[in-house]
Amino acid sequence: MRYLYATLIAILFITGCPSAEPDTSQSAASATAETPSAGQAGETAEQQAPAPVDPAEVIASIQRTQTAVPELAPPKQLVLIYTGHTLARATASPEFDPPEGGLSALMATIIDYEAEIVEYNRRRILNAGGNADEIDTDLDSGFLGEHPFMLLDYGGWSRPNDYVGAPYVGLYLRMFMALKYTAVGCPLYNLLPAERWAAYRERQPEGFQLLVSAGGIQQRALSRCEIVMREVHGDRWGIVAVPLPGEDTADPTGVLSAYVDHAADLLKQHGCRFSVLLLADGGPTIYQQLAEDPRFTVVIGAASRTAAGDGYGELTDQGPVLLPELRAGGREIGVCHLYYADGGGQPVQYYFSRKPVVDDDPELPLPFRKQVAEAVEEHEELYRESQRQH
Repeated sequence: MRYLYATLIAILFITGCPSAEPDTSQSAASATAETPSAGQAGETAEQQAPAPVDPAEVIASIQRTQTAVPELAPPKQLVLIYTGHTLARATASPEFDPPEGGLSALMATIIDYEAEIVEYNRRRILNAGGNADEIDTDLDSGFLGEHPFMLLDYGGWSRPNDYVGAPYVGLYLRMFMALKYTAVGCPLYNLLPAERWAAYRERQPEGFQLLVSAGGIQQRALSRCEIVMREVHGDRWGIVAVPLPGEDTADPTGVLSAYVDHAADLLKQHGCRFSVLLLADGGPTIYQQLAEDPRFTVVIGAASRTAAGDGYGELTDQGPVLLPELRAGGREIGVCHLYYADGGGQPVQYYFSRKPVVDDDPELPLPFRKQVAEAVEEHEELYRESQRQH
């Protein structure tokens, strides 16, 4: 959970985002014109004694040199951080050594990675002799230092098999708001029973909206919106999410394809040049179709066998990059850096990686420790009460 800054710095510099190189031709010519030959240097040394060194002038010279160093332009990119299939798990899974997952460790992993991006920005500016005082995390505007970012969840948090799971779901909804997620999807939007939605709606934080871009409106579900938009590097990005069809659907693949078409139409209607589609558990056929669908830039939540692996890859106009589903229980986050070519107007390369979520020290003051304990206690009490009633 504790990352090495050197790794991130290497990733960002290797990606082919070149910075401006200083023009050395003029300085080389000046050196040729002004530097005496070896013979002349010997004569000069014999004729002149060295002047005394003024420490103040040396310091002033160093300061002038530092000021003259041009500030490098930041590598042009968009950072995507995503979660999913957390099962709204509140505590870490003890069956792993060390324990993995859980809300507090998940939040800490996200915050730590965001902080690494900002720290890299600061170091880049300081190394170039600039002023890094204004470099910070701006969650409201969606910036990590100099870089725009999106924090997304493709779903899998709704605990469909836990009839007293509202305390845990409510806790995750609070986390989404606290970390200012850009968008949150829910593949089971059409599949959750009405009583689940009624319980979850009671826990809905003020201002929270679920992203659902197709299908009918569930009256008792959480508040929803159809599309989320962001301006990134001068272009409009749209984020859409489609749910899975209902259980009584005769042709689920056909219905899901129609949902995808509707989401793509929304992007076109709103003038989005680039896009992210949140879609988990869609089945192999839909992801095979999406792999060749130029209407989307990124798809998040794809089955692992059809998705991109860790490392570098190219973005093309023929179809999106498919980013994989994550291990269940909130045991990892996905991170994808989309890199733009030097002077280019669209991302051309990506670097994808997974970051493990480890809670190896329960005494660490991680976020929401107290709230997790309260949710666990409430969940147990609700379960005991339901057992007494039956």
